[in-house]
Amino acid sequence: MSEWIEFIKVFGFPIFVACYLLWRIEPTLNKLDNTIRLQTIVIAHMSSIDLEELARKFGFDESEVRKNGK
Repeated sequence: MSEWIEFIKVFGFPIFVACYLLWRIEPTLNKLDNTIRLQTIVIAHMSSIDLEELARKFGFDESEVRKNGK
C-alpha cells in the first residue's frame, strides 16, 4: 500500500488514475484484438479469400490462420 501512496506523491493523482485504468483495461483490449482478428479470418473464409495471402498481407500469424480458419 505504501508503494501506491509514494507513486501518488511523486506523480500525482491524475497520473495514478490513468495508469490504474490502463492496467485494468489492457486484458480487455487484448481480447478485443483477438476477436477482431478472428472475425477477419471468418469473413475472409466466408468470402472465399485465400487465408494465407490475408495473413501475409496483414501480418497475422499463419499458424493462427490455419488453426482458426481451416
